[in-house]
Amino acid sequence: MSTLTIGKDQTVFLGEDEDEEMTMSIPRLRAIQILDTAEIASHRTRMIAGLCSHTIWFVNGGLLQFAFNQRDRIIGLSASNLVQTLSADNDLIYRTRL
Repeated sequence: MSTLTIGKDQTVFLGEDEDEEMTMSIPRLRAIQILDTAEIASHRTRMIAGLCSHTIWFVNGGLLQFAFNQRDRIIGLSASNLVQTLSADNDLIYRTRL
């Protein structure tokens, strides 16, 4: 079951079950952030055909993958076993599950 909670500051908190996928639309994604870089176990960056791809593994087993093009537009993003927060400024912020 997917859950959506809107905080008092209009921050949107999204959660998901392990068996389900969640899709959302953000009109103007400004940035992708990691709340605490100490939670990162490994980070790989690859440049392929004008695309920059990032794969980030977290210490709790979480995984974040995203890619952007030469115009700095996100063209793909997936996350698993992470908490995802959308700020009022349209920043996606990731952290490990508590």
